[in-house]
Amino acid sequence: MNSVSLNLKGQGDKQIAVNTTVLQHKIKACRILFDLVSSLKDAFAPWALSTLNVLTPLFNYLYNGDIRKYSMKTVVAIFLTLSGDSAESVLRTLTPVFVQTLSSPKSSPADIKRALKSLQACLEHTTNKAVIGLAAANEIAVSTSTHVKYVFDRKAQRKEELKGFSDPDLYADEIDAIKEENEIDEKILSGVMEVVGMLLKGFKKEFQGTFLQYFKTLYGEVFFKEGATDGEILSAICIFDDYVENTQDLMWAGNSSPILEQMLKFSTHKNADIRQSAVFGIGVCAQVVDSTTFSPFLAQALNNIKTVLTDPKARNDTYTIATDCAVGALGKLALYHNASLLEEWVNCLPIKAELDEAQCVHLMFLQNIDKVKTFPRTQTVLTELVNLTKTEEVLDANGMALLQQLIN
Repeated sequence: MNSVSLNLKGQGDKQIAVNTTVLQHKIKACRILFDLVSSLKDAFAPWALSTLNVLTPLFNYLYNGDIRKYSMKTVVAIFLTLSGDSAESVLRTLTPVFVQTLSSPKSSPADIKRALKSLQACLEHTTNKAVIGLAAANEIAVSTSTHVKYVFDRKAQRKEELKGFSDPDLYADEIDAIKEENEIDEKILSGVMEVVGMLLKGFKKEFQGTFLQYFKTLYGEVFFKEGATDGEILSAICIFDDYVENTQDLMWAGNSSPILEQMLKFSTHKNADIRQSAVFGIGVCAQVVDSTTFSPFLAQALNNIKTVLTDPKARNDTYTIATDCAVGALGKLALYHNASLLEEWVNCLPIKAELDEAQCVHLMFLQNIDKVKTFPRTQTVLTELVNLTKTEEVLDANGMALLQQLIN
């Protein structure tokens, strides 16, 4: 029993006692279930369905954050052991529960961050993301866009609050608390970006109208926001990367594209993640636009990409992934807009810092081997790819099949 004594006006001293044993047992049970699922993995399958039925209602358990946290972590851990039709069926069941958490006014920022991370993990694990249905995707868009607005409002309020702390040492605890709150909000922005990216991947142009309604202005304003953080800029660039990649729309206004302009602007940014995402975005834009439309931007795009590739720090640990993305973007400029760049691109291959990008770039190289087979380095790249595949996943299944055909 936990108790507290207080004086109630007109009633004198009173003691309020709460039996916490049941709550403690519930918390321990949720944690133990998570440990069991994490340890047993596929072997937990006989108990998976019954555990899901018990834990999903606890996502919004009002009285304890640990119960909300571990119920959701356990359900996601179970989900990640499923595959195929089973995963799709469970995702259809889980989606309304995630939406309820995202829509509930009682959900704290930490709850929202956790729900977004969990939903992202489930969507990533499911091949057919559209299985949740467009109506559910639209519900997710409504609730997540609302939270992005809340994040921007909270961050603005905290910025003003920080101005009142004239002595950082005196207000160290308050400042640390504000920083922690800001970190949670940055993760909410990133989480919304990841989830919306998954929805774009799953629904493509079906989701285009929803994106334009709820996210175009919301994230677009970040590019013109005074004092925008690197996290905000990164989330905005990434969400428009996903939009272009899955809808082939650059939001043209006359002869200009606000998306392409921002990709060019940030492609040489000192923040490695921003640089990576922006230079990748240049490649995506180049891939979906015809040469006539893209030609006014080709010179600047090429100049920025070469700036990234020739940076003295291009291959250090900080920038090497961004540099790999620049190699991919150079390949797209060469293949879609200027064939004279092909040999320069081949001379940059192979890449291996970021395996997903490496697989895409190497597949692009192998699919266009007839266009580059006369270059002196082409055969060397093929040999290096053969050697790399022994230790690194630099080719996906399609790339491996093509490579085998070429070397046999």
